Amino acid sequence: MQNVTMSRTVPIPFIMKKLLFYSIFIIILTVNMQAYQIAPLYDFWQMIKSPFSLEKENLTRLGIITAVAVPLFLLDNDIKKYVQKNKNEGFDRFLKIPEKMGEGWYLMPVSGLFILSGEISSERSLTRLGIYTLEGFFISGITVQFVKFVTGRSRPYKDEGAHFYRPFSLGTGNKSFYSGHTTVAFTFASVVAHFSDNIYLGAILYGMATLTGLARIYHNKHWASDVFIGAVTGHFIGKAIVDYNEIEVTSQKEKDEIKLTLWKGGF
Repeated sequence: MQNVTMSRTVPIPFIMKKLLFYSIFIIILTVNMQAYQIAPLYDFWQMIKSPFSLEKENLTRLGIITAVAVPLFLLDNDIKKYVQKNKNEGFDRFLKIPEKMGEGWYLMPVSGLFILSGEISSERSLTRLGIYTLEGFFISGITVQFVKFVTGRSRPYKDEGAHFYRPFSLGTGNKSFYSGHTTVAFTFASVVAHFSDNIYLGAILYGMATLTGLARIYHNKHWASDVFIGAVTGHFIGKAIVDYNEIEVTSQKEKDEIKLTLWKGGF
């Protein structure tokens, strides 16, 4: 009997939902709230360039990340087998909760609440926090979706192995590298932890983000290396957003004035 394999295709409603989702992002991010410029695309470009600068600090970070990532890539299959063999009902229920931290449908309203609270209370730090978390989700989404599309790494549940790639594939089963949920969770945690300036809240946020990544491995959606790279990328994006914008905020005479555009100086 001949086996017939069918390739997984992305349902049209799923594609339309994503298009609508990113369209809403673009609309939100082109709204000028006041007068100080926060520019997601400009910040995104700076982030792309910065890792390639040959500064000692960047080279050290790259070396550490590589030293952890390479063994994980080699052990991905073994880690998957171990986790899937040791699943239980308690973990099934528990890990569904932190996994939501990596979904925009839950985090976008939180960003909106920060912005609304800041505008109502005239607490501009809250407004900036909301904008930065929203910007972080926007930049994380662009970065992750591009890398997923280019690499086309097979997800663990397809049982094709950790090193099977189908570049430029539209199928969701070929979008394992790297974990979008983990990236979003660590971006959010990095930004909020900076503004809270509270070591305990920071530990809780990073702990929840870590559980988000572990949930993706546990639910057989991502390899361990996907989650590690997602965590590193998310932390870098969140920290970079705060660093780029807060330096300029402190240099402004009118610190209360905030403006959201895609590029500094407009088009």
